[in-house]
Amino acid sequence: MVTRQDVARAAGVSPSTVSYVLSGRRPTSAATRERVLATVEALGYVPNATASALASRSAHTIGLHTIPAVYGVDSIATEYIAGMHSEVQKVGASLVLPFLTGSDSEAFRRFLRSRVVDTMILMDVSTDDWREQVMLEEHFPGVMLGLTGRCGGLPYVESDFAAVGRMAVAEGAKYGHRNALLLTRDVATDGSVPRTGRTIATSAIAACRESGISVREMCVPTHPSYALDVADCLCQQDAPTLLLAENGEIAAVAVAILKDRGLALGVDYSVIALGGEARFHPYIPPMFTEVSGPRKEMGAYTIRLALAPHKAVRSKMYPPLLIDRGTLTKPKLGPGAECN
Repeated sequence: MVTRQDVARAAGVSPSTVSYVLSGRRPTSAATRERVLATVEALGYVPNATASALASRSAHTIGLHTIPAVYGVDSIATEYIAGMHSEVQKVGASLVLPFLTGSDSEAFRRFLRSRVVDTMILMDVSTDDWREQVMLEEHFPGVMLGLTGRCGGLPYVESDFAAVGRMAVAEGAKYGHRNALLLTRDVATDGSVPRTGRTIATSAIAACRESGISVREMCVPTHPSYALDVADCLCQQDAPTLLLAENGEIAAVAVAILKDRGLALGVDYSVIALGGEARFHPYIPPMFTEVSGPRKEMGAYTIRLALAPHKAVRSKMYPPLLIDRGTLTKPKLGPGAECN
């Protein structure tokens, strides 16, 4: 890593002069300024502008890094962040969301070296996430809201997503459902779903087979136009009586279509949201019975883990909870016979 002393030697000035040029706290000659800035550019030096402040302050600044290309900061993410916000207020820390001038590993590395934040929380974590690797290489402290599967990686906070699928199917089986539609989200051209969604789907399918429940998976993009296909599927003769919704946005639109066709949610058919109910707008309240982790509690724990002394707080896997919103009922003969 290039230091201030390296820049000073290469530019033929003192380290304090480098600091004055970069901070602008004292006047320097135009020639000196140009020479120092040219050296900074040539060596790729990233100034650690907050080093002295970090050394003297007791409060911590926590960076929250997300990859919004797939979901953006959706209604589920805001619940995690709400838990984080509540916790940082208790401890007097700060939570910031940096916007980097690039999405590659080197842009991320430069940001870490700038030491703008004391520690980093990673959201939207993927398997073998490259951000974790960069943080390990830079020896930068941090926590992941998610699990990459890397041995010796950063500490993490995670939901037991495999248990989500199993619990949801078990609840459906208790009510006597024997025919289910598993609605997942297609976020890539190859039809794959995110790490968490795939884990939920795989466990739900396995649980259905073990329970003698017939299950069909429908993987569609998160766009309202695809809700019509879902509604049509639930209106067929001998249609599924239980909708297992990992794709909560499309499930909500399908419910509106089915209402227009004369079918009542929680009466004529059942819906369970898997892993949380993402919604098109965060101010729309959730409507489905849900199996998911305690998101606000998990967000708060992420902050505690980020600020904890070495090994004082450990990684944690949260079991799912059932939130009953009245959308799970005993099956009728099948909604298809009643569709208008």
